[in-house]
Amino acid sequence: MKFKKGYTIVEVLLSMSFISLLMLLIGIVSLQMINIYRKGISLKAINITGQLIIDDFTRAINASSGLVCLDYRNDVFYPVNCLNLSSNPTNDRGGAICTGKYSYLWNYGDTLLNHSDQAIKVNNKPIRLYKVNDQDGVLCQDVNRVMIETEAKPADQKKELLGSADRDLALHSLAINSEMSTARGDQTFYNLSFVLGTFQDQVINTSDASCKTPTELANEASAGSDVGDFSYCAINKFNFSARTISGKGRS
Repeated sequence: MKFKKGYTIVEVLLSMSFISLLMLLIGIVSLQMINIYRKGISLKAINITGQLIIDDFTRAINASSGLVCLDYRNDVFYPVNCLNLSSNPTNDRGGAICTGKYSYLWNYGDTLLNHSDQAIKVNNKPIRLYKVNDQDGVLCQDVNRVMIETEAKPADQKKELLGSADRDLALHSLAINSEMSTARGDQTFYNLSFVLGTFQDQVINTSDASCKTPTELANEASAGSDVGDFSYCAINKFNFSARTISGKGRS
């Protein structure tokens, strides 16, 4: 009698174990690739949007004769030396820069995420980075009328620069780092910086504008918090320079 040669149970188990391990490794690698892709998409959106903000601010400042800066906290705007703008990120909820032709108002990511009741609002909706056509340069002249003047502007003279399509992006800081005037005093050069990043889904440490680590998110999730995906967290810092010219901007 002839016996057919086949696989032993041990050989079958070893084969199945190897295939299972291989499939697990493929799954892990695929997940990592998806996370890298998501991260790349978020960073690309930030870099594109950041460059658009730089271009917009640069054009407005270059056409200006001088800047007026305001901090916003406790539902009130406060005049501030532009070099001290956002010097108190713990308490400041947002701010404003007026160039004499265009004015910009913003809320910080921490405000939008954790203090929305204290945010700057237009039509009862918190803004992110708002641009207002301010040809008469009145928006920052009276801190008590900033929002009155903004609300009074027609819809075609104001717009949100960080719309909902921008992957939930917000400013985490905006500062004027240096100011230098020429010897004749006819030009002033400014160096500005801002931090732009995602802010939704509890994946950001808004206090220092950094992404939470996967371990931090896992700990928060195990504690019952509703947290998002680490791969969607992205932050970048931008620096740029612009200059004002005496006699330009304001009539």
